[in-house]
Parts: sequence; structure tokens; C-alpha cells
Amino acid sequence: MKQAYLDALLGKTKIDGKLPVNIPEVANMVME
Repeated sequence: MKQAYLDALLGKTKIDGKLPVNIPEVANMVME
């Protein structure tokens, strides 16, 4: 579930061509 969420974030990041501002926060939340 978490991996799928991360994959979705990474996919969106690639599509947008830039990192979302909150990606470190989200990554920390997912990793906990």
C-alpha cells in the first residue's frame, strides 16, 4: 500500500516535471 502510494507520488512528480513542496513531509510520514 505504502509502495503504491510512493509510486503514485513519483509518477506525479515525473509528469509535473518538478518535486511537490510536501514530498519530504509525505515521505517521512510514509516511512514512519
